[in-house]
Amino acid sequence: MKIATSVSAFALLSAAALTTAATAQQAQEGSIANIDEPKGTITILLAPSGTVGANGANSTQDFRLQDGLLFNALRYGDKVTFTSSVVNGAKTITSLRKE
Repeated sequence: MKIATSVSAFALLSAAALTTAATAQQAQEGSIANIDEPKGTITILLAPSGTVGANGANSTQDFRLQDGLLFNALRYGDKVTFTSSVVNGAKTITSLRKE
């Protein structure tokens, strides 16, 4: 019985980890709100996601850029679609496409 409990707990934790990893790679949309090249970060005003009647308040998030060369291509107000994940404890953009 103890082995079955351990196996069930491991399966549950594995499923939770896979769900978190899949969510982290989901594409998001937003616009560039700030570029801080010395810190290596950009701030993105996230587009509202959700259903009709959801809270319309937009939020901003700071991200590190995996490829520092992107700083040259980005401007304040650019609309972007991106994916991110946590790398070394920091939210990091892993892919980015300007609209």
